[in-house]
Amino acid sequence: VRAAVDLASLLAARARSSPERPAITFEGETRTFGQTQDRVERLAAVLHNGGVAAGDRVAYLGLNHPAILEALFATASLGAILVPLNFRLTGPELAYAINHSAVHTLIADTDHTRLIDGQRGVVSVERYLMGAGGEPPPGWEDVERLSASSVPRAHRTDILPDDPAVIMYTSGTTGRPKGTTLTHANLWWNNIAVVLALDVTYDDVSLVCAPLFHIGALNVTTIATWIKGGRLVVHRTFNPQAVLDSLVTERASTMFGVPVMCQAIASLADFATADLSALRLIITGGAPVPVGVIRTFQDHGVELA
Repeated sequence: VRAAVDLASLLAARARSSPERPAITFEGETRTFGQTQDRVERLAAVLHNGGVAAGDRVAYLGLNHPAILEALFATASLGAILVPLNFRLTGPELAYAINHSAVHTLIADTDHTRLIDGQRGVVSVERYLMGAGGEPPPGWEDVERLSASSVPRAHRTDILPDDPAVIMYTSGTTGRPKGTTLTHANLWWNNIAVVLALDVTYDDVSLVCAPLFHIGALNVTTIATWIKGGRLVVHRTFNPQAVLDSLVTERASTMFGVPVMCQAIASLADFATADLSALRLIITGGAPVPVGVIRTFQDHGVELA
């Protein structure tokens, strides 16, 4: 039997084989793979019922949250395309990316609905969905409420490996940001390679604190850990002390972070005495890593790759 080379099948297969395993921890709450897949299928129903079909774009704007991963797999199951938006952009910059990628449905957390409302006369979006957290403003629908009342959509649209799955926008430092299209095959094979190259294991716990709109956070340890049945610990934002504390208390074994993040953690007063015995690997990139930072982590038995 030929395996389906599509993103949604990765999580669905893991949920079938180990539904009771913990999948994701966020702000003190842990959900299993079965619970996560159920949320993905309910969101897929909400999107499908709202007119999202194969090839349509669904954007996500917000701080790190399990919702962005649920949106990734829900859109993939429909043959639609996720557009993760940089929450640090200004309103006009976001409007450009939204219009440029022809977004059909926009999902935003409660902290960013006002930013989008300031661009309502500029952006062209069919539907606005707000994440959990209070009553949605006018023009927005509560996605949690809609998902809770939806029948899970377990059916996955037939997808070819070369079909697009994600559009990631570049930083735009030399002009307008460019929408980079990644296919299901791109994501599938990259993560299979990560599993093999980093020896990702069934019991790995990966701490996710870099912004998930960035390909490093989304596609280095995150999906690969789920493929193997490991657990993600997601932080809403990067706070060095909170990350160090979580590395210790959650017994995290892997993490992605750019060099300045690693430097900030290593500079903490209690870093030298922190129990990092579970942490074996930090994947880093984006800039040269100072030799001193590498040695500081190596002294703790942690490799920076």
